[in-house]
Amino acid sequence: MFFQIDDQFHVNQKAKTLARKALMNDVRGLAALGLWTMAGSMCQAALNDGVSTVEDLVSITLHHGVAVELADLLVSAELWHTTGHTCERCPAVKPGTYIYHDWFAMGYDTAAQVKTTRGKRKELKDPAIIAAVWARDCIDDPANPAVGLCRYCQREIKRADRKSEFRGEMDHVVPNLYCGTRNIVLACLACNRKKGARTPEQAGMTLHPAPRSQESAGASENVSPAPAAAEMPQAPDAAAEAPIRPDIKSDSLEEPELISDEKAIPVGARTGMRPGRAGQGRVTEGLRDGVTAPESSRPSRNRRRRGKGKPQPAAASRQQGTHAPASTSRHDAGPTPAVNAPGRYGSPWHGWSGKPSTVTETTCTEHNEEQPCRKCQEDSGK
Repeated sequence: MFFQIDDQFHVNQKAKTLARKALMNDVRGLAALGLWTMAGSMCQAALNDGVSTVEDLVSITLHHGVAVELADLLVSAELWHTTGHTCERCPAVKPGTYIYHDWFAMGYDTAAQVKTTRGKRKELKDPAIIAAVWARDCIDDPANPAVGLCRYCQREIKRADRKSEFRGEMDHVVPNLYCGTRNIVLACLACNRKKGARTPEQAGMTLHPAPRSQESAGASENVSPAPAAAEMPQAPDAAAEAPIRPDIKSDSLEEPELISDEKAIPVGARTGMRPGRAGQGRVTEGLRDGVTAPESSRPSRNRRRRGKGKPQPAAASRQQGTHAPASTSRHDAGPTPAVNAPGRYGSPWHGWSGKPSTVTETTCTEHNEEQPCRKCQEDSGK
């Protein structure tokens, strides 16, 4: 996430009004613009949706009186709003807080959208989740899965495939929810692009059960018991979770608008940049499934795909009588078997490439640090 200022900020009339105060030996306007910039960076880092408190401003200026004085200049220039403002495009703010004028019109995403996107990306990069999903949706050995089934079209997917149009990808069944493997399924690239940032029902698709029956696969030994239907997290209500945005009518939050197949954004796709206006910043972090962008924000694609993969429908014997019973939740992807995933940073010896140590203690007795002690290594190298 970035708080950006474009190359037209110097011609913004509100900014010029503050900067011209320097002609009368009053540098407070320039100081206010500096506070506006630093506070915007702080809002993006903290995901405050353009709202700054007096405490935030004091942490920047290190002086309460200076912070309030500069904030009042920004309010008078209509770059900020405070309690009791009359701007119809900006939401009301609490006492002791300030909000950027037209924050969402600048192109920034809400904090809820950013948190959801980051949570989903973290899940899609988790080796344990990837291994568990492949073990559940495979049609060969769960301990070393190499071929799986798309949970939407039932097409065979090879794990080693990285280039064809039907290579395997991870897809969140409910696009605005991240809760682990119960909401992630194996899908081919074609189905993932078709579904985009929609539920299977909105995309006109069917979520099929996992290809391997839990009973025949030895669920009592390798598979954790399926949780009750109440344990499956539900997608948050958009009207209850999303902050009030003045540029969206309240009735539009009651029924989500269906996204066409052409406008759906698949996992891995990045939204383009929208043309900004003078003095306005934009979010430069691309979003994946769960967030859509207007038609004008996506760059055109002139190159044709070179994928040479062809559909590989599964054998009839694999499609008949091998599916697990349907879950009580229509969006529940099903339980996953217990698999061994590669470790990461669970040991203080991670990354150690020297000779095996003869030290039996886990901490250095001299420096009280985890072995191998960095300070002892520096002292020995002197």
